[in-house]
Amino acid sequence: MQSINEIILNNPVDLKTLLQQYSHSLNDLITYLVGYDDKIYILLRNDNYEYSTIVVDVDWDNSNFIENKYYRLGKYDNHFNIIQPIENNLLLIDSRCRV
Repeated sequence: MQSINEIILNNPVDLKTLLQQYSHSLNDLITYLVGYDDKIYILLRNDNYEYSTIVVDVDWDNSNFIENKYYRLGKYDNHFNIIQPIENNLLLIDSRCRV
C-alpha cells in the first residue's frame, strides 16, 4: 500500500492578485523559477512584447514572502521564455529551432 504525504502551505500567494498589483494578468505570464539566490523570478510579456519581471524575496525557513520588486525589461521582438539570474544581472533566453 502506498502512503500519501501531505504538504501544508503556510502562506500561499494568489498569483493572479500579485500580477494585478503590477497591471498584468495571467495571460502575460511566460515562466517562473527559483534562482540560485532563493528568490522567485516571474517573467511577463504584454501584447506589445514589452517584457518585465517580478522578483519575490522569500524567507523559506519561515514560509514568508519578504517583498516583491517589479522591473521593466524593455520591448523585444524575441520570444524569450527563460529567465535566469546571474549575480546582479538577468539572462533572458529565447528558444530556436530549425526544421
